Amino acid sequence: MIASIWSVALGIDQVGVEDNFFELGGHSLRATVVASRIRQAFDCAVQVRHIFENPTVSALAVTVEQLLIDEIAAMSGDEIDLSLHLHLQ
Repeated sequence: MIASIWSVALGIDQVGVEDNFFELGGHSLRATVVASRIRQAFDCAVQVRHIFENPTVSALAVTVEQLLIDEIAAMSGDEIDLSLHLHLQ
């Protein structure tokens, strides 16, 4: 999913998991678009700085996964149930 988001934002056909966002032509404005699309796709608090700190798909995927784990860990059981219910509709 992250590679697909990068591909669209960068206007290229294919992105590999070890490709560097900035070496592919990414810059701060495109990073802003990518962060926004990742937030929408995964409903997590990814920020532009995360892209700068993790410029490959594989590194950013680990960060997104950790953000999601942290968000789930901070939720109560009822919040988790509600979130699952809303996402499955």
